[in-house]
Amino acid sequence: MDDSWQALRERWQRRNPAPISLPAPVRTGVRVFLCERDPERLSASLFAAAAAGARVALANPDWSRGDWDRAISAVLPDVVLGEGGSCEVRGDDATAGEREAADAWGEPGSVLIPTGGTGGLIRFARHTPATLMAAARAVCDRLEVERYDALCVLPLHHVGGLMQVFRALYGAGSVRFTDWRELLGGGWRRCDSTGKCTSLVPTQLSRALADSSMLPWLRDFRAILVGGGAMADATLEAARAARLPLAPCYGMTESAAAVTLLTPEAFLAGGSGCGRALPHAAVGIVDAAGAPARTGHPGRIVLRADSLCAGYVPGDPLEHSDGFVTGDRGSLDENGSLHVLGRVDFAINTGGELVFPETVERALLELDGVADAVVVGVPDLEWGERVVALVLPEDAGRCRFDRLMQGLRSRLAPHQRPKEIRIVSELPRNAMGKPDRARLAQSHAAHRSSR
Repeated sequence: MDDSWQALRERWQRRNPAPISLPAPVRTGVRVFLCERDPERLSASLFAAAAAGARVALANPDWSRGDWDRAISAVLPDVVLGEGGSCEVRGDDATAGEREAADAWGEPGSVLIPTGGTGGLIRFARHTPATLMAAARAVCDRLEVERYDALCVLPLHHVGGLMQVFRALYGAGSVRFTDWRELLGGGWRRCDSTGKCTSLVPTQLSRALADSSMLPWLRDFRAILVGGGAMADATLEAARAARLPLAPCYGMTESAAAVTLLTPEAFLAGGSGCGRALPHAAVGIVDAAGAPARTGHPGRIVLRADSLCAGYVPGDPLEHSDGFVTGDRGSLDENGSLHVLGRVDFAINTGGELVFPETVERALLELDGVADAVVVGVPDLEWGERVVALVLPEDAGRCRFDRLMQGLRSRLAPHQRPKEIRIVSELPRNAMGKPDRARLAQSHAAHRSSR
């Protein structure tokens, strides 16, 4: 199969014949920053610009002004399209630094997918049609689908949304874009799910499970891929009891989304974890010394995959020969299924013990009355860091500190239990369901200092 941008554009246009016009400066080698909220226009513009030989970076329309300025400084685009502003063409008087930045974008036809932002470091993973289609092919093969029809409810500037388009192109299928909030409001009744695939983040899955009327509709999907954050065991068990075709998976922007996947059949049969490595990938676990960890023992997750990006912008190329050492901890069970424990860089060092926030969050989500929870580490003179839980209650009366701590005693070791629990009215998360832990920790510190 021809995976060139021109071929992908032709496949997209056969399914979506509406013409797309691009400004004259979009040509071979030009750096295009694409900031577009509408998924149809974003897809069409991406394929048209990449087929013309442009190098394309995707932007998040919801970035703050500061994030947007940092992103512009990082990639130095020639042309900005979409909601980011009107077409802006840089002059030919580029500095040496700007020329170096242009080279970092890679070959014509490279696509930069953002990772980070919302107050943190923004950088872009540099992909090609070959890496994106390798990932799409692997998911279709594991699910054993000849036609991949997608119902996409995730934004396309995130890899979890974008890859649904590429899977549909590989699987000769279709993509329907819809707003998840409309589905929760009853819009699912007007949207056929039979035989389709979709991707959700754990927060979306939890909210869908809370509406029993949605369950028959969800049951008709071929597969519901779920990734992007910690899931409580109770959520997984509720989905299994409802006979939902979940496909828990693990991946990241650097790997063009999923590199492991548990099939719906295996999930419904009682399988656990995020599944075995997909056909294009290999997944291992290494200990602190870099040696392979034994089965069931935790360590850093290491990837090898045909879908790994070539490097970062700004940043250096990735060296894949020894595998890509991720920032995630996990373990492999006796069946080769990956179990993800949490981010290494989110670990809280409290009294010399490491606590992974995701472990505490999963325990909190199992308790009655807890709708959502985020755990952060904040500086502490005695402990170095103390574990703080921010809890969004379903029922404030059941979310008293003593009651929550009583429920956590049988679920967590003493050093993992929060030293402080704060009840909040909202827990901001991004479109992929991930909390901005740094911002929440700062907000908590400001809240304490104002009392």
